[in-house]
Amino acid sequence: MKNNKIVFWILLVLVTGIWGGVIIRIVGYEHAKDFDEQRAPVSTPLEQGGKQERYIYMENIRDPFYFPQGMQQSDSLSHKVKPQKPVWTAPPFKLTGIVLTGRRKTVTLEGTNGSVFFLQKGDTLKGMKIMDIDGQSVTYLYQKKKEKWVLQ
Repeated sequence: MKNNKIVFWILLVLVTGIWGGVIIRIVGYEHAKDFDEQRAPVSTPLEQGGKQERYIYMENIRDPFYFPQGMQQSDSLSHKVKPQKPVWTAPPFKLTGIVLTGRRKTVTLEGTNGSVFFLQKGDTLKGMKIMDIDGQSVTYLYQKKKEKWVLQ
């Protein structure tokens, strides 16, 4: 119990000292501002015969933020070459047959390497989607373009 009282008084003295120092600095700062306002003006180096450094504005430098009325701002995007739209190419398949079994319609496609694919309406193969199958033709969507194959 006695140790707690000693610690309490030590902490109280420390806190009081710290806050006292803070208050003294604040009051000293306020008095320093009053003193600066009442202080005599200081002579400049030019008045003492010294060299004064100053900024000299040069007329031959263009202001980067000034654009005359007739001159438009250059837009870096307008000078870029716009990429051309890619040329549409047919899918790399050949329509080899249409199989009708009852209500199911199946399309037979042959790939470039000789592989054979069997697709139905709604199936997708390498970016090509079968939209509709008729008796002699197939409608498909490839590279956002709708085309039609006719069986020979």
